[in-house]
Amino acid sequence: METRLRLLFVLAGLPEPQPGLEILDNHGQWVATADLQYRAQRIAIEYDGDLHRTNKRKWRHDVAARETLRQLGWEVIILTADDIFVRPHHTLVRVHDALRARNHPDVPATLEPQWQSHFQPRGYLTDTWQ
Repeated sequence: METRLRLLFVLAGLPEPQPGLEILDNHGQWVATADLQYRAQRIAIEYDGDLHRTNKRKWRHDVAARETLRQLGWEVIILTADDIFVRPHHTLVRVHDALRARNHPDVPATLEPQWQSHFQPRGYLTDTWQ
């Protein structure tokens, strides 16, 4: 799903985020490994699949790590399958606005339309994958 997000962003003309890089605190201690990130702008993008909801230990870890990231000045954008399949345009606007607010030098003024032929919005997802 992280690859789908990267494709969505790139097809819309957004800069490609970096996948899977560790984020350290001010003392060099590991805080998190973001699914995707724009390091210079301190934007972490996390894809939460079902494990993040059903595994209590994973959920508690995610909450703590994200709070620490925010304390360190990171913006944390949390996305789910619906953000890719149901509301991709809304997802693009969220990321676009975050990049502009944090002065990413390569953010276009408007989104490119190429993403639309690859990411057609669907109805809300069900509990079973089709």
